[in-house]
Amino acid sequence: MKLEKIDFLGLKNSLKLTAGNLELIVLTDVGPRIISCRIPGRENVFQVYGDQLKHFDPAAWNIFGGTRLWHSPEAFPRTYYPDNEKVPYSFDGETLVLDCPLEKTTGIKKEIRIAISADGEVSLEYRLTNCNLWHVEMAAWALSVMAPGGTLYVPQEKFVPAGSGEGQTLIPSRPTVLWPYTDMGDARFTWGTHWIKMRQETVDKPLKFGTNNREGFVVHENFGCYFVKSYESIDGATYPDFGCNSEFYTNATMTEVESLSPLMRVAPQGSIVHAEHWRLLDRRPAFLD
Repeated sequence: MKLEKIDFLGLKNSLKLTAGNLELIVLTDVGPRIISCRIPGRENVFQVYGDQLKHFDPAAWNIFGGTRLWHSPEAFPRTYYPDNEKVPYSFDGETLVLDCPLEKTTGIKKEIRIAISADGEVSLEYRLTNCNLWHVEMAAWALSVMAPGGTLYVPQEKFVPAGSGEGQTLIPSRPTVLWPYTDMGDARFTWGTHWIKMRQETVDKPLKFGTNNREGFVVHENFGCYFVKSYESIDGATYPDFGCNSEFYTNATMTEVESLSPLMRVAPQGSIVHAEHWRLLDRRPAFLD
């Protein structure tokens, strides 16, 4: 994996990581954010709010775009700690470590480890450490803000006929959670046999849903590229938001593709570790058909 320092929209301490047929750009002047993910010469599949990067209130939280690390359950102001400080980092030739400053109002410390294999697979380790003197209940929450115009594909568990005979079931599956502002009849949704699809359009009406995605991956399609995000589903674990290890949100400017760790009561100086793996494909994968 190659690392070089670049200027990204005036942020002169941005880092470009390249390996295989993949390029990432990471912000360290603010953030942290993985602000760009692309095949060289192709479009960045992440949304970037350039005006925010150039002009922002240092005391306010800014979305910026790209991929960020949060802690769930979502609450204001706890979750919305301003990510506007410089981020110390280290690189050993194989792994970039973003050692984020302590969140002064929450006592939570974030760390992100990024590695790209020779064939272009991204491995991410997200760590939340409780630096308080008391326990904190939380989950690690990784959110990728995707560029507008794309389509999300969330896999459904295998169809099984109803009944008590061989090859049949009476047991529920496919747990799905809806936010109160989500209209299931919205035309941006397709509730299909094998996939739930959600399209991003310039509609000023947000949608959000979550799942316990036991298939362990999702796909976002845009610009002729297919961003595949993979993560673990742990049987029997307690996840936030009525059991979601995956959450998906769209509005008029972007789609968020989110994965979550189990919800844990973290002791002082204890940590939560959550992993993701990314692939960016330049052709439609056969499994979508």
